[in-house]
Amino acid sequence: MTTINRSIDTNVGPRFLSISHESLIEVARSVTGATNQVKVIHPRGNPNKLFLTVDLKQYETNVPALGGTLVPRLWMRNHNDGTG
Repeated sequence: MTTINRSIDTNVGPRFLSISHESLIEVARSVTGATNQVKVIHPRGNPNKLFLTVDLKQYETNVPALGGTLVPRLWMRNHNDGTG
């Protein structure tokens, strides 16, 4: 079982919890398996924001009607500044 670390962020008020980027990355790795590469982006170089994607290759499906294969993607975002 994996736990996401979180804490009340007093900078943005009691409504928001601050979730650690590192915790989300570790959860994505543990849930999706070692064979799937976790890609992490900090948009505009902002360390408070994180976009994370993982292609779930083990669920790849051939879809001739679409002209190729379909690979599901897990997509997550985290904003540690209270905006999302």
